[in-house]
Amino acid sequence: MEKVKLTQEQANIISNISLDELGEWFYKDERTNTDMYAALKDFTMEEIAKAKIEGYEVKPEFKVGDWVIRTLDMGKSHEKGRVFKVASVDDWENIYADDGGPNHLPRSLRHSTPEEIAKEKRRRWWSKHNRGLWELREGDALKAVDGGHLVEVCEVFDSRFVRLTGVIPHVKISELKEGYRVTCFAEDRKDLGDD
Repeated sequence: MEKVKLTQEQANIISNISLDELGEWFYKDERTNTDMYAALKDFTMEEIAKAKIEGYEVKPEFKVGDWVIRTLDMGKSHEKGRVFKVASVDDWENIYADDGGPNHLPRSLRHSTPEEIAKEKRRRWWSKHNRGLWELREGDALKAVDGGHLVEVCEVFDSRFVRLTGVIPHVKISELKEGYRVTCFAEDRKDLGDD
């Protein structure tokens, strides 16, 4: 049996009404005479009782600017785990992504965690520079987070190891992620000419 779907505001109100008070509350029409209960004005007493007795499901509410993640896999353009920012919500509650992706139904999404948002922002930053995550190339300039000294990528051995100026050969890229930040990509450097 399908549970009653409520917004978080409606769920908060219903949780504060006891079953004993429900009939009296409903027939006094308190739910429409005060702003406090206005969110329940379209529900019947039976629907509210069903929610109290059988439980209810809180519909996630998404607004423009929220970061969300897709929880269902529905084909190539609707990949499970895809994180995006809500660009718009239409009258039918379709959710539209900020990156021009397809529309989504609210039931297929949830709000992203701070970690998921940070990971997606990093991916977007690297993608904006036509790179994969931590895809380093010769000539990229990095700056140490703690001491602030600059190093340059001298050689890329594979997707896991690089050599930096003044550092022992074969530095793991995974170790660089914690202590360094890219300050300038090779293609943006003005001091590297086409000699």
